[in-house]
Amino acid sequence: MRDVPKSFTPDFAESRRWRDELELVHGLRDQLGMVVDAEIETTVVALRLLGYKTVMSCGGHVDRRTTGPYVTFESESTHDLVMRAQRESDTVREQELLREAQRVAQREALPLKKKIERFNLERVIAGATTLLELRPVGHSRLRLCFVHADFDGIVEDALFVELMRSRQSEMSKFTSCLKHQLAEEAATTFDVAA
Repeated sequence: MRDVPKSFTPDFAESRRWRDELELVHGLRDQLGMVVDAEIETTVVALRLLGYKTVMSCGGHVDRRTTGPYVTFESESTHDLVMRAQRESDTVREQELLREAQRVAQREALPLKKKIERFNLERVIAGATTLLELRPVGHSRLRLCFVHADFDGIVEDALFVELMRSRQSEMSKFTSCLKHQLAEEAATTFDVAA
């Protein structure tokens, strides 16, 4: 194997590809004109570079009760199936298209699901108590979030803040795994091209 350029080292955040996608994410705004939360920004960038079209996210906020951190994504193919279903006048056909959208979403996210399962296994072995999952959202979207992500039962503010910080830390660790995968793919691509 030839020497791998510095841009393909595990510190993938220094690569041009990463910087370009990060700049694009900096320009994203939601319907309210809000930017992507800084706490989830690198996760959004990594998922987008892995081919997942992100549509909403939350970094988690300790100053208000949110279910974050999470990232929701949707592929073009599942979105198109839902749009076709909405135009369908036959209710049976509409339901078939919606079920197909759910199957396609799950199939397309299988590589990410395997990565999450591997990450969770390593974290459980290390004693972590917060686990990630892919949760269906509607008919065509999936959300990368935490198992038992709601905070409804937590009354004490200090406990809420501690749990939110813990989840933010776990998401950051998962994002590091995604970045490492991107770096490996880039190095493999470089090796094949060389």
